[in-house]
Amino acid sequence: MMGPLPAYRDDEHLGQMLEALRGSNIEVLRDGASRGWAFRFRGGFGLVTGSCWRTVSPLPVMYFGFGHPFNPFLWPSDSILLRVIEQVFLANRSSRIDPETIA
Repeated sequence: MMGPLPAYRDDEHLGQMLEALRGSNIEVLRDGASRGWAFRFRGGFGLVTGSCWRTVSPLPVMYFGFGHPFNPFLWPSDSILLRVIEQVFLANRSSRIDPETIA
């Protein structure tokens, strides 16, 4: 499942947003198996994956997905965590991008 697409200005801005997530008791892990910027976010039973994309948009965006894609019993926890992540990003001056504009 695809979540919100928040845009950020640069790598420093992304770092500030990740620190804000850590301050909100969300564990932020760098995904070492991926090239580029990929993360795993964990809070409670929720798990969300995120990867940074450079698109046709002038700003890079973070693409989110559920960390438990094959376990529907954990989807509510993933969804709650995803909403919290989006709120933290938006509170730190990230902007939400419409997915249809970058297709």
